[in-house]
Amino acid sequence: MDADGARVLVVDDDAAVAALAATIAADAGHTVTVAGSVEEALALAGAQRFDVVVTDVVLGARDGLDLAEALSAIQPAIRFVFMSGYGTLGVRSPEDPVLMKPFHPHELRDRVAAAL
Repeated sequence: MDADGARVLVVDDDAAVAALAATIAADAGHTVTVAGSVEEALALAGAQRFDVVVTDVVLGARDGLDLAEALSAIQPAIRFVFMSGYGTLGVRSPEDPVLMKPFHPHELRDRVAAAL
């Protein structure tokens, strides 16, 4: 898939971080949907297809890793970019892209492009 015009799902329980990530992805030409929880993201993914998910690792009772596992079962081709303020703690594998908070807009754009 070409990096332009991808369908991106941003998942973060911090509305300000979610809004920032969504704006950056939209400015890069992607169609962006925002979810504030794992449950909301799963409901959205049941109704539409996404190319890449930009998700916080820490999301309350369920985390971004739970989300990745569940979404991969629904949409096997989906790609992930994890955001974290805690380093790579809890990330599935060393190959998973982790965007450290706070991040610069070009870092998010580059990670989404690389995931595609």
